[in-house]
Amino acid sequence: MMDLNFKNSDSLSVSKFFLFFILSFFYLKLCAEELTILYSGTFDPFHRVHLQEVEGALNSFPGSNALILPIRRAPHTPKVTETGSFQPTFLDFDEILDIAKFSTAQDSRIKVDLGFETLVGINSGVGQADATVKITGSRKAHLIGTDILAVWEQKGFIEPILETAEIIVSADPTDIALYENQKIKYATNPKIRFINVVT
Repeated sequence: MMDLNFKNSDSLSVSKFFLFFILSFFYLKLCAEELTILYSGTFDPFHRVHLQEVEGALNSFPGSNALILPIRRAPHTPKVTETGSFQPTFLDFDEILDIAKFSTAQDSRIKVDLGFETLVGINSGVGQADATVKITGSRKAHLIGTDILAVWEQKGFIEPILETAEIIVSADPTDIALYENQKIKYATNPKIRFINVVT
């Protein structure tokens, strides 16, 4: 009888162990949810610093992937006052796409998404936030510079964007003081992270 009780107790311990293992597996899987980094801009042209920023963000968040999202103009680009139209890019849009694809071709973690403008609706005031809803994937984060964060602050975009995504801010080597001030300002917000990868 004593042996039987011992075996039952042993069996219960094994069952608890397997239950704990299964629950731990799903918890860790949830915590390790893949992060998609969204990097949008005119990229006129896509250059070394752009590549450093996106690779730095990818290396800061292991297991993540990135979408380069070229647009014909950024929502904060000023209009040309004489004509009322937006300032043209230096390169044709097709050239911008080709350079971005060529520059990132060696890194399988990076893809250039050609349909971003259609997804966003380029005249939308907060296009980046709109896009996060439509781009599939679990966790999403916008990779931006300190200048864009300042614009988003002025326009009240921060909170709407954080409803659907996180924000990764890359240091601008020409304005480290702004980067440090923003880093202090948002230090308690877990959805806004700061990285300094550009040299």
